[in-house]
Amino acid sequence: MIKQEQKFQIYFNHWLKSVFLPKMKFGAFAFELKHTRSKNYLSFSDLQDHQIASLQAVCDSSNGFTYKISDETRGYKPFDCFAMKSCPAYVVIKYPDLFVLIDINTFVLEKNTSKRKSLTLIRAKELAYLIVHM
Repeated sequence: MIKQEQKFQIYFNHWLKSVFLPKMKFGAFAFELKHTRSKNYLSFSDLQDHQIASLQAVCDSSNGFTYKISDETRGYKPFDCFAMKSCPAYVVIKYPDLFVLIDINTFVLEKNTSKRKSLTLIRAKELAYLIVHM
């Protein structure tokens, strides 16, 4: 049985190729997908520190981000490595009936200033760069 996160990853990849990327003038973005598992909130702690640091590095205009794709990866390997600099980076959160794209710096600011330990659907919609109903 495919996990909910895996099913959403397949759906999201299709949406990126068919809807999102055709509308963009450039094509370098970073995404970290999170799934609420049918809840109307996501715990801020679900986004790990190394994931936050990597997404913020992608946005950085001075150093950027590089990543070597493992040679041990099974299946198709598109290339050896990639580098990203000054690119948009988003936390993508799948709620029960929709998903939102929230800029990483907006997400971190909310995490650091919120009195809550989680991001509710209502607040996520207020912060979202983009809301996609499913």
